[in-house]
Amino acid sequence: MDSQPAMFPESPAMANAPPVPASPSISFRLGRGEEILPGYVLRERIGCGGYGEVWSAVAPGGLLKAVKFVYGREEDAWASRELKSLRHAKALRHPFLLTLERIEIVDGHLVVVMELAESNLKLRLREARRAGLPGIPRDELLGYLHEAAEALDYLWESHSLQHLDVKPENLLLVGRHVKVGDFGLLKQLRDTSVSVISGLTPAYASPEVFDGKPGPRSDQYSLAIVYQELATGALPFRGQSAAALAAQHVHGEPDLSGLAPHERFAIGKALSRDPARRFGSCRELIARLAQRGSGAVMTGLNPPGASRGDAPEPNRVAADQGWTPVSVHDGQTISTEAEQPMSLAPLALEGMEATYRPTVFVGVGGTGGRVLIRLRRLLMDRYGDSDSWPALRLLWIDTDVAAIESAASRDGQKGLREEETLAVPLKQSWHYRNGPLGKLPSLSRRWIYNIPRTLRTEGLRPLGRLALLDHAPSILEALRRAVASAADPEAVAATAQHTGLPFRPADPRVFVVASIAGGTGGGMMPDLAYAVRQVLMENGFSDADVSGLLVYSSRNADAGRNLAPASAYACLHEMHYFSLPGSEYPGEPSCKLAGFRGAGPSFKNTYLVDLGDQVGDGSFEQHVDQMATYLLLNAVSPASVFFDQCRAGSPGSEADGEFSIRTLGLTALSTDTQPLLAEWTERLCRTLVRRWQGEADRNSSPGGADYAQFVASCASHEPSRAIADTHAAELLAASGVTPEQLIEGLRTGLDRLLGEEVDVLLKRILSEGLAADRPIEEILGRLHALTGILDPGGSPEMDRPPSLRQLGESEAARRGAELGEAMQDRLARWVNAWEASVADARRAADALVASLDSLETALRQRFRGVESRRAAYLKNLLELAGEAQARRLKRQELLAEHLPGYSALVVDGLLAELAARAVRSMRSAIAAGSEQLRDLWKDLNRLCEDFAVSDAAAEARPAPAALRGDGARFLVHPAELFAGQSEAMVRRLDREMKDGFFSAKRRLSDLSFADAPLRHDLLAAMRLAARKVLLQCVRDADLAWLRESLSGDSARSLDALLEHCRESAMPRLLPSTGGALRWLLVVPEGLDGARLAEEVQRSWGDRPTVIPGEWGETLLCCEAERLALARVCGRLLQSRPDCRELASRLHSRLDVNW
Repeated sequence: MDSQPAMFPESPAMANAPPVPASPSISFRLGRGEEILPGYVLRERIGCGGYGEVWSAVAPGGLLKAVKFVYGREEDAWASRELKSLRHAKALRHPFLLTLERIEIVDGHLVVVMELAESNLKLRLREARRAGLPGIPRDELLGYLHEAAEALDYLWESHSLQHLDVKPENLLLVGRHVKVGDFGLLKQLRDTSVSVISGLTPAYASPEVFDGKPGPRSDQYSLAIVYQELATGALPFRGQSAAALAAQHVHGEPDLSGLAPHERFAIGKALSRDPARRFGSCRELIARLAQRGSGAVMTGLNPPGASRGDAPEPNRVAADQGWTPVSVHDGQTISTEAEQPMSLAPLALEGMEATYRPTVFVGVGGTGGRVLIRLRRLLMDRYGDSDSWPALRLLWIDTDVAAIESAASRDGQKGLREEETLAVPLKQSWHYRNGPLGKLPSLSRRWIYNIPRTLRTEGLRPLGRLALLDHAPSILEALRRAVASAADPEAVAATAQHTGLPFRPADPRVFVVASIAGGTGGGMMPDLAYAVRQVLMENGFSDADVSGLLVYSSRNADAGRNLAPASAYACLHEMHYFSLPGSEYPGEPSCKLAGFRGAGPSFKNTYLVDLGDQVGDGSFEQHVDQMATYLLLNAVSPASVFFDQCRAGSPGSEADGEFSIRTLGLTALSTDTQPLLAEWTERLCRTLVRRWQGEADRNSSPGGADYAQFVASCASHEPSRAIADTHAAELLAASGVTPEQLIEGLRTGLDRLLGEEVDVLLKRILSEGLAADRPIEEILGRLHALTGILDPGGSPEMDRPPSLRQLGESEAARRGAELGEAMQDRLARWVNAWEASVADARRAADALVASLDSLETALRQRFRGVESRRAAYLKNLLELAGEAQARRLKRQELLAEHLPGYSALVVDGLLAELAARAVRSMRSAIAAGSEQLRDLWKDLNRLCEDFAVSDAAAEARPAPAALRGDGARFLVHPAELFAGQSEAMVRRLDREMKDGFFSAKRRLSDLSFADAPLRHDLLAAMRLAARKVLLQCVRDADLAWLRESLSGDSARSLDALLEHCRESAMPRLLPSTGGALRWLLVVPEGLDGARLAEEVQRSWGDRPTVIPGEWGETLLCCEAERLALARVCGRLLQSRPDCRELASRLHSRLDVNW
């Protein structure tokens, strides 16, 4: 056994408990081999707590027993109380109670000998958690707790006893059965002389036990907590101290978010603070938990594989008697046997085509806005930005200006576009008191005088209607724009073109989404419903397809959460009133809201989605996603034909003579990507930008091995310097940048500027000087002046014509800049044509600069060499001329022979110098281009910083098809999948961006940190494309998993997944509200839908309608109809009967006799 105590409390005692000795006070020694009781030899200590310890022992006959030693003397308070409890226990005889064999006083200490158990449910929970499960498997757990319930009910029904310390450690396992042990707190309720406060375990104790007044249903309360802990691994109350737990039990509400919808009712009822509202017995609680989606409760249940033998089982129905309906009473309203919803046959849809038509989605209040934001994201994931689907229009109306501002932006990247939102805030009271609204007979002035300072409704329905009336012209105008824009033939044609769906001009359909538990959504209904119908009819459209998706939920953050049931009830009551024959909606003529007579209910189809009370953020977001997906299926999916037929084939306003509503549920047979999708979208985008840079993502902080593998597999390797040098040399050669080509090009340029060849010009100048028999100095001076060589003996500079040097320097600068810009453009083209990364281009530019530096050095060395030869030649020439003058030699012939050689050296030196200048110009142009590439690299680096990659480590990989504690499904683990396919995903994202964003005359080199619109557009396009890539990756993997699971060769079982999906898709309103339901299975191409439908039917008996999907997702949807309004309202008020009277004060208008 585990070292933790198995038969007495291990939790801290209450603050007012008597002190426990700091060290155990037992006068005899406890140890292996000791024989405290004659014949009982101790083996090992198997448990220890604040009031005693338990040892295993070998009893006479070699039998193993458990021996408990209670600390303190028999007259001490704790020992005395336990002895009194044990005297009660001696009379107990039940197969599921641990057997007590001896109760002795040894040396003044209480010693108890009892049956030795093999384990306990606390240890069994640990085994299940180590196996990757959230808790003990449900059927096994129900079997165990049914036995515990029988034992606990036996204590009360036969002996008027309560155990008062029911917890997993005290539910012991013996031969695959449970036995209730540790009777230290066993109390006969007629005995008021014994307090139990000092020994209770705060995590499991009921409120009345904390008050010292335990009752017949106290153990049931503890058993409910035990069920939640063993099923989910989490307690409903999670205080960190005894005082905090006491406060939560007495005043707080339990957190039941980890339970399945059908379990929450049973556990919530058993955890009622008022014992009268709990079940009549522990067996009823377990029977209700055993119920799966119907009103019948199973009264007999065995754990899998267990054998019952011949032991008597009181109050148990034999297994062959199956299911027995029992009355379910919620403690506040008297209810008869729960009515099962009728299962409808699959629809025969062969030959029917889905109709794709203009659709307007109106969200009201915070919940409506969240659904629209999620819907917009789903549409963008599939079809791109909203410009691609103009026949689908979204409009969010809310009184919370801050919420709208935080979610609206020019392009919709924050959630919605600005034109898709409408703020309708309340105003100060004085604005209404003397205005037209203050005189309306339908409005109560007391609400006008009590507008909160926040200018929000704070959950008050009448204030929601006040905001609607105040902004009625704006609301009607926004509705008109949305309807007209969606129905515009050009918008319909554009939507068909971009989505590939056969959209046709038709009367628009409208979905209105709102929470009726809040002040804005609940207060604006049903006026807004009739306003939508008014706008449709004003435009000549039918109002036959206006559906309301009404949501009920309360969250801890909601200001009006305490009013939620009353607000919802009042709203439904009003809608019911207007649906009655002979009733009419009066409208509000002064606000341009038309009245309706004989028009039936507010909505042609009214849905109510019950999310429950105190919904956690994670659960709320999951429901938002489900509702958005449902709307998506109705608008742009072949499944729309299924929903159209369901609505067409059922009455919208009458069912058994009563106004009825519909409900829905939806889930995906797929991996839940939401917890990781945003993070990996950022990672994928950042990695691609790093690839464009040509760098690995060294600046990020990887979040574990998966991300390290991801970056390592995607990082481009830095090219070697030799490769960059090769690219530079090839580019120089292709551009004609060699010394000879540069010099020849400059010579040609000078010839063009002079109008004749340079050599011809110089030859003529020399010939003219010789013909005139001018002195050698004058001839050389003119030559030097013409070529630009400085000569102090020459003519003044002002008298000289433009020299060849001056012309050449201009030509060298022009040609150098021209060649440099051409090479710079070539580098940019490499980047923009995706032939090289920015870093590669920068390295090539650096190599070019280095090559040009070398070339300039070589040309200057050439120039110096030529200048050296020219100087020597000049000296020799002058000496030769002087000698000829002295000897009266033939001077003319001598100079004519040697001057051309000197002239050639002058030109060679000049061209070498000019070529060096041209190279310098080239280098400057390329250096400027390199600086531009450097700036682009920096801009891309800033872009990387916009993609927020967290430091959180990747989650450990669960088993395939495992369920996490929060209910998220993993057919494949996204982090592992993304890391394993990172290279393929980066390549695909790269292709998406090049074919999409950069195909519209955009270039990567255009990106500038200062160009905010371009940068913003790039961020949005990258995130959208990355999400599509990631989602497709997961969908492909999920599809492969499902295909393998359906194949005959696979050993995988779908049972766990299908059961979880059924529970997730089953609406909370079912089954207690009756009605009828039909299942839909949307399967992607490549999956055998008929085969999967057979598995679904085998799993829970109902065969779904199968429709092919288009997005690679497998979806399960429940469409329920004909739910009786009275039953629905009864369910909403089951925990708050006082809200029925409160609802009468929350009606939104005074001029109707509700």
